Amino acid sequence: LEDYETYKMNKEIRVIRLPNLMSLPKWVGDPAAPTIKVLMDGSLVVAEALLTRIKSGDDLQPATTEHPKHGKFTVEKRPSPREIDDLLFSWYVNMSVRSNGVVIAKNGVTLAVGTGQQDRVAAVRQAIAKAREKFKGSETLEGSVMSSDAFFPFRDSVDAAAEAGITAIVQPGGSVRDWESIQACNEHGISMVFTGERCFSHH
Repeated sequence: LEDYETYKMNKEIRVIRLPNLMSLPKWVGDPAAPTIKVLMDGSLVVAEALLTRIKSGDDLQPATTEHPKHGKFTVEKRPSPREIDDLLFSWYVNMSVRSNGVVIAKNGVTLAVGTGQQDRVAAVRQAIAKAREKFKGSETLEGSVMSSDAFFPFRDSVDAAAEAGITAIVQPGGSVRDWESIQACNEHGISMVFTGERCFSHH
């Protein structure tokens, strides 16, 4: 293993070696066993595995929406190649996060996760607070990206992300107020893309 000599000094680390990890189902259409959950009353819930159709940056669409009164809204800034890589990474991580779920990432590393909150902006603020506490200046949030497992019902999540230095967002889209979030992105100079799918988990 790479860096084994460094990591073996930490007695709290546990390493699991898995064969052929890349063969695990990831994409919609891959053969996958259903998940089975046992409820408190003993009944079973059988569900299809949560898989994504987002395979590359080509599957991410610039945020756009039509409003019956205000017309068309389209995000002005496009994500950079590095941001696209981080947006994809953040989206994949978010598929295992309990909703309401938010993941902040930068340079292929998860900086913080906001999870299990009752409203979306609370998950955003939780993730930002955790990142600031964790790194304490050693890793700035400036230039980081954020994924949300479901749409933003209001623009407050975008405003909070902008204040923290987040520069790109990926989310499903589909809110009646998408135009407000797009407007907020344009005001703050943030890029935002839609997946057209949720990764909404209550596991």
